[in-house]
Amino acid sequence: MRTWTVHIIAFLLGAAIALLTAQVFWMRAFRAAIPSALQSMEDKQEIRCLVSLTALNRLEKGDEDQAKSFLASEVADYYQHPIGSASSARRKKILPYIEALRSESTALDKELSRKSQ
Repeated sequence: MRTWTVHIIAFLLGAAIALLTAQVFWMRAFRAAIPSALQSMEDKQEIRCLVSLTALNRLEKGDEDQAKSFLASEVADYYQHPIGSASSARRKKILPYIEALRSESTALDKELSRKSQ
């Protein structure tokens, strides 16, 4: 009876030590990853804001052609010079929309033709 009790206590003690060790490791990993993810989200939001602000400012000034050209240059940059994997699933979903809009938008067609040269 005593040997079973010792074995059970040793098992529980070992499990508790393993759990605490794993918790310390994962907490360090999460503490490192969370600020990085938040910074990335903040950067993306700031970039979207600046692009929208620039386009809105040009539209408010009545310069529709310049706003279209600015937005088209951003799309063309993504189309021809992607950051990250050029064959990602998300990119593959977006490219048909860019191709479809290219046939309708002279500004986008002009930017894509200019950037490819």
